[in-house]
Amino acid sequence: TLSRFLQATILYAVPPLVLFLASHPGVLPKYLQSLRYVVCGATHLGGLDAERFLKRAPPTTEIVQGSMRTLLYLKTSLYASCRHLSC
Repeated sequence: TLSRFLQATILYAVPPLVLFLASHPGVLPKYLQSLRYVVCGATHLGGLDAERFLKRAPPTTEIVQGSMRTLLYLKTSLYASCRHLSC
C-alpha cells in the first residue's frame, strides 16, 4: 500500500511528545519502525526518558538534542543528505 512508502524517518519533537510516544499504551513499536532520527529541541530530554523511548524504537534510531541553532543546522544537513541519498 501507499502508506508503506510514506513513513517518516526523521521526527522533530519536543520532550513532552517523546514522553508520550514512550509511555502511551496505544503507541506500538510498529508505528515507530521507520524512524532513523528523533530531533529533540526546546528543552532537554532526560536520559531515562530517552532510554524509555528507544526501547520502543528500532535499534538504529538516534536521538539528537541541541539548541535551536544546532537543530536548524542539523535539519539543513539531514535534508541535503536525504536529497542526495534519496532516503
